[in-house]
Amino acid sequence: MASSSQRQWVSEEIDPQQSKVTRYASSVLKSEFGLLQDPVHHRSHEAKLGKADFCRTRGFYSTLIQWWKNIDSRVGEKVRAAGLGLFLDTLMRAGEGTVERKNLAIIKSLVERFWDTTNTFHLPQVGEMTMTPRDFSTITGLRMGGRRLLVDYDILSHPNTIQSALGSTFSLLGDCVRLASLYKLFANQHPSTNEELGHCVRAFMLYLCGSALMPNTGDTVSLSILPSLEDIDQLGSFDWGGVAYATLFHFVVQYSLCALKSLGGLIFAWEVWAYEYLDFGASDLRESQEDCFPRWI
Repeated sequence: MASSSQRQWVSEEIDPQQSKVTRYASSVLKSEFGLLQDPVHHRSHEAKLGKADFCRTRGFYSTLIQWWKNIDSRVGEKVRAAGLGLFLDTLMRAGEGTVERKNLAIIKSLVERFWDTTNTFHLPQVGEMTMTPRDFSTITGLRMGGRRLLVDYDILSHPNTIQSALGSTFSLLGDCVRLASLYKLFANQHPSTNEELGHCVRAFMLYLCGSALMPNTGDTVSLSILPSLEDIDQLGSFDWGGVAYATLFHFVVQYSLCALKSLGGLIFAWEVWAYEYLDFGASDLRESQEDCFPRWI
């Protein structure tokens, strides 16, 4: 799902007098610039100048873990049926201190060598590498493949749909609801009817997306994905792993271009990937779990 920042980048016009160019349309790539189309507006340029870069992380797991630990059994069954149980169980076993400890120095060093035109890292004496979908699935335990999410960017014009999906109305920020509001209202609910079960499952899925799989910069989640959650028995048909994978790369692309000051998504995956392939970072990977799946730290 494209964020507002993504849509803005798509719609930008190219100014031939300036080095800043549109990112998400291959037709604008200029061969004379090479693969790194905008070297002046790139983290590598700031690093060469010795500029200190500020970076925030987006995505958090502590409250998600607590919700999953105490989730109603019927709600949990629906989430497991969607193929998300392994990811959430591993998240719970790992604990928030493990997966929320992010070595930003490692990740930022990688991003300085990331080219958005190829979605790859260009590393000295190594060459061109990137995290593949199989890597991501192996590290996180999220299944890749399935239907694209159904998105309704005009969801606010259908207030009855929101009411029917969640059984409640919320104070919204655009088409987004605060994650804290979802947690407060639904985290300790035990549905007694099938209708209430649907409300609780959709609320948890929204929280999972907003806190881990596809976080944004506002600690909110867009209700535009509600069409994907309409049938709680078909949640497993959607590509949740692909959404998380795309979100991870979206943040790296935007941060590398100095368009965002945040890295987000399941960014601990970058640490594990760097350790596996480049043999640095993640020094506390447990030897007793070196052959485990998923490959978490």
